[in-house]
Amino acid sequence: MGLGRLWYQLWHRPKARYAELKKHGGWSGYRALQAGQRHLAEAAAGLPARQDLSLGKQSVTLNVMTGARYWDQTSACLWTLAQHSQQHFRIRILDDGSLSAAHCAVLQRLSPELSIQSEAQARARVAEFLPAQRYPTLSGLWFRYKHIRKIIDAHLGRNDFNLVLDSDMLFFARPKALLDYLETPHGGIAMIDCAESYGYPRAELDRLCGGSVPTPVNVGVLGMPSGELDWDHIEYWAKALIAGFGPHYFLEQTLSAMLLAGMPHRFLPRDDYLVIAGANAQAEHTACLVHYVDASKRQYYDRNWQQVFRP
Repeated sequence: MGLGRLWYQLWHRPKARYAELKKHGGWSGYRALQAGQRHLAEAAAGLPARQDLSLGKQSVTLNVMTGARYWDQTSACLWTLAQHSQQHFRIRILDDGSLSAAHCAVLQRLSPELSIQSEAQARARVAEFLPAQRYPTLSGLWFRYKHIRKIIDAHLGRNDFNLVLDSDMLFFARPKALLDYLETPHGGIAMIDCAESYGYPRAELDRLCGGSVPTPVNVGVLGMPSGELDWDHIEYWAKALIAGFGPHYFLEQTLSAMLLAGMPHRFLPRDDYLVIAGANAQAEHTACLVHYVDASKRQYYDRNWQQVFRP
C-alpha cells in the first residue's frame, strides 16, 4: 500500500466517517436514518401502477437523474407530485448507469408517460453532440462528474422545454406555481437556495457570463428551454472555472445559475418551495415542496416521507 493510500485509510476516511456520523446525530441518529432508508425502499418496491390519473396539460418534460442509490427517493418524489397534482406527467428518467431491471419496473409504474434513457443512450448523444475534439471539458466531465449529466442528459440535442427535478424532495400540497410553468413555460425557473452554494467567486461568474448571476439558485427544480443553451459557452465557462479554481461539487449548480443569467427567468416562491439543510429545520410542513439537503436527510428518512408517501 502506497503512502497516499495509507494516509487516506488512517486519516481521511475515519475523519469523513466521523463527520458523517456527527451530521446525523451520532450512531443512534445514523442507525435511524438507515432504518428509514430500508423502510422507504420497501414502500417504493410495493408501488401499484397509477391508473386513476390522466395526463395534465403540459408542454414540458420532467427529467430525473437517478440510480440504484436513489430510485426509492425518485419514486417518492414523483409519486407525491402526481398525488397532489392529480395528474400524470411526461417523465424522462436519466439512468446514471446503475439502475437494475427491478428498479426500472418500479419506476415505470409512476406514469404511463415515463421513459428511461439508459446511460448507453446518453453516452451516444454526448458523442454525437459534444464531440471530445470540440468539447473536451464537458465530454470529460460527463464521465467523471455525474452531476453535470443533469444539464447534459436533460437538454443536449433537444429543442423543447425540459425541467430537472432532484430525487431528494417531497411534495406536501399542490404545487401551483410549478404546474403553471409546466403548462405555459417561458424562460427558466429554479428554486431559491437556503444559502448561496456556488463554490466559485461571484465576480468571476459575472465576468464570464457577461451579466449578473442570480443568487442563490438551487437546482432541485430547474427548467429551461433546451434549444437556447449555448454549449460553446458552457464549455468555455467550465474550462475557465476548473482551470482557475479547480473542480467543485457545486459546478453543475454554478453553471445552471450562469445559464439563467442569460435568459428571462423566475424563482419559485421560497416559502412554498423550501430548501432545508439543518437536522432540526422547522416550518417545512407549510411548504408544498421541500428539498432535503445535507443534514436534513435524517429528517427526511425519520418521519417526513411517511407523512405523504403512502402507496
